[in-house]
Amino acid sequence: MITIRRHILFDAAGDDLLERSVQYFEQSGFKVVDRQEQGLTIKRGSAALNMCTFNPLKVKSAIRVTIKEGMVTATFEVDTVYQLMSVEDEKLWDLFVDNFKLYLTSDIDFVSVNERALRATKKGNLKYLGWALLGAVVVGVPAGVIAYLTDIDSIASTGVALGAFGLVMKKMNDERKRNANSDERGSSTIRRSL
Repeated sequence: MITIRRHILFDAAGDDLLERSVQYFEQSGFKVVDRQEQGLTIKRGSAALNMCTFNPLKVKSAIRVTIKEGMVTATFEVDTVYQLMSVEDEKLWDLFVDNFKLYLTSDIDFVSVNERALRATKKGNLKYLGWALLGAVVVGVPAGVIAYLTDIDSIASTGVALGAFGLVMKKMNDERKRNANSDERGSSTIRRSL
């Protein structure tokens, strides 16, 4: 399980920062659960709904925004229990956090930008469905044969589930490693060029 945590701190001008914060999150389907003079608590999703959503922005999350003397502090916590979060999902949350800051510091509406990024993330995650099917077949067929020979039906369904889940997790972890390696190579190239 991966818990995504992001914390941002930035200056912003205007008397309506709290209201604009509410607008940004409500436009994306989040609900304000606590509103005070200098802060907000915003939530979306639940652990139970995490099991059946394919929208990374609908997973269980809590956002705390504090605005004091033009200084905005926001903490984003995404609880990914019962959810497989891909690298694309994490990048979508990073974009969502960055766009919140840009929304308050500029007059640009990021609803369409966030929606396009969400569609691209969902489309990119379809590849994992193919890997899940492949894993289910590769492990499920031998498990089905064993289930037939032993007359224990649960072996087949367990094999299918483990094969699908196992291959998807392997592919996601491989992608994380590739991204980490490319990030390290990129940062070492930047250090060498300085």
